[in-house]
Amino acid sequence: MMPGVSSAQRPTARRVRIIACLGYALLLLSSHLTVWGGLRISARTGFDILSLLTWWSTPLLAAIGIVLLILGTCAFFRQSSGDGLDKAAKRVERIVAWTACVLVFLGYGVVVAAPPANPFSVCCGALLLGFGTGMLHMGWASFFSRLSRREVTALVLLSLVVCAFPLAVLPFLPSLVPDFVFVGATLSTAVFLSLAPRMPRTTQADALQAFDLPSSQREEQTAETRFGWKRPRTAKDLTRKALRTVRTPLFCAAAIAFASAITRLMTLYTQPRSSDAIAVAGAIFMALGAAVLLFVLGKKPKESSSALTIPTLFRILFPVVATLLLVLSLGVGQLGAPASAAVFSVYMIMSVLMIPACMSTAEKNSLRAEAVYGLFAGIVYAVFAAATLFGVHLFAENGGFGAATSLVAILLVFYVLAMAYALMQRRAAEAGAPSASVSIPSETEATLEATLEVEVFVPIETAPAPDPIEQRCLVVVERYGLSQRETDVLMGLAHGRTVMHLADSLCLSPNTIRSHCKTLYTKLGIHSRQELIDLVDAADACSNR
Repeated sequence: MMPGVSSAQRPTARRVRIIACLGYALLLLSSHLTVWGGLRISARTGFDILSLLTWWSTPLLAAIGIVLLILGTCAFFRQSSGDGLDKAAKRVERIVAWTACVLVFLGYGVVVAAPPANPFSVCCGALLLGFGTGMLHMGWASFFSRLSRREVTALVLLSLVVCAFPLAVLPFLPSLVPDFVFVGATLSTAVFLSLAPRMPRTTQADALQAFDLPSSQREEQTAETRFGWKRPRTAKDLTRKALRTVRTPLFCAAAIAFASAITRLMTLYTQPRSSDAIAVAGAIFMALGAAVLLFVLGKKPKESSSALTIPTLFRILFPVVATLLLVLSLGVGQLGAPASAAVFSVYMIMSVLMIPACMSTAEKNSLRAEAVYGLFAGIVYAVFAAATLFGVHLFAENGGFGAATSLVAILLVFYVLAMAYALMQRRAAEAGAPSASVSIPSETEATLEATLEVEVFVPIETAPAPDPIEQRCLVVVERYGLSQRETDVLMGLAHGRTVMHLADSLCLSPNTIRSHCKTLYTKLGIHSRQELIDLVDAADACSNR
C-alpha cells in the first residue's frame, strides 16, 4: 500500500499501481521489439547484421537518447520557473503521449513501406520511432516521479517480470504476431499514460489528490529567507549539479550499456542463428533477476529500501559479468548465447532501476525527478548507440585484428567494466573516508596538550548559538518522519515565512508549496498555522523533559 494512503483512497492507490505496472510493462515490450529485435526488420529491409545495426539500431538508440536529453533539459528550465499540477499540465502530458504514439507508428510505417536495402528510409524511420519511444519513456518517468521511491522500485521490477513472459514466447509464434503485439503494446501504453490518475508532485507520495490551501492562509508579507544556502536558479547550474550527484550510478549504467551492446553484437555476428535463443534466454534471466530483487526488496524494512541502488547491484553483479566474459573469451559455442543473454538481462534490470535511482538523487538535491532521469537515461542511451556503432566498425572486416577480433572486444568490455568498478570504489571511499589528519611526533604531544589546555579557555570566537526554532522543528521532523521538502516547509512556516517567499527560496510554484503545506498539516494532524506553531513550541517542552 502506498505510504500515507487512507482507507478511502486505497481503491485509487490500487488502480494507480495496476495502471503503472501494466503501462510500463507494455512500454518495455514495445521498446524491446524495436531496440533488441523481434519485428523481423532484417527480413523486411534485406540488411545483414552489421548493416541493420548501422542503419536501424544506432539511429534508433541515438534518437531515444537525444529526446531524453532535450526533455530533461526542458524539465530543468521548468524547475527554474516552477510549475504546478493543473489541468493544463495534464493536457500537455496527454498530448505528449499521443504524439509519441503517432511518431512510433509513423516511423515503423516508413520502414515497412521502404523499398528493400534503402538505408535512408530505414534511418529516417528509426529516428522517428526513437523520438516517439523516448517521449514515452519520459512520460512514464514523470508519472513515476509522483510516487514513493520504494513503490516505484517494486513497480518497475514487477513490470520487467510481466514483460518477460511475452518476450519468451514471441520467437516461437508466426512472423506477423510480433507486429500486432508491437502495435497493441504501443497503443496501450499511450492509453494508460494519458488516462492514468495524476497525483500531486510531492517529494513523498503521501497524497493522491492536488490541494490548494484556503485563501485565508495566504499571506502577502515578505521577509529574508532563513536558509543558509542558495539553490541554483539556472538550468545550467541544475544540470551541473545533477551530473555531479549521479556520476557514480551513471558510470555503472553506462559501462553495462557498453558491455551489453558489444557482447550482443559479437554473439549475433559470430552466431547469426542464435538471435531467438538470446531473446528467450534473456527474457528468462531478466524475469528471474527481477523476481529475486523483488523478493529481497520485500524482505527489507521500508527504511532500507534505498540500499537497492545501481552501484550496489553493479558491485554484486560485476563478478558474474566478468565470469560470463571469460566464458565468451574461451570460445564455448554452446554457452555464447546464454552468456550474452545474461549480460543483456543485467542491462535491462539496470535500465528500469534508473527511474528510482534518479528519484533518489532528485529528492536529495531538490531537483525534478524527470529532469534527472532525462539527463541520466539520455547519456546511457547515447553510450549504447556509440558502442553499437563502434562494434560495427570493429567487426567490419574484423577491424584489422583478424581472428582475434572477438577476443579484443571482450578485453575492451572487461576494461570498461573494470574502470567503472574502480571509479565506483573510489567514489565510495571518498564518501566514507574520514577527514585527513596529520601525524604528530610523540615528543611534542605533551607540549600540544598543555597548549590546548591553556587555549581551550580563551574565547577567541564563539560559534553562533543554534536557532531554537530550528531545534524544535528538528524534534518534530524526527517524531513524525517528515521528508526533506516537508522539513523545509515546516521550518519556513515556523519562522513566519509566507507561501510566496517559500516558493521563491525553494524554486517551486506557490501551488506546489500549498500542496506541501496540506500534506504537512495532514501528517501533523493540524489545521492552521497557529496550531503548527503551538506544536513546535510543545516539541521544545517535550524535548526538555
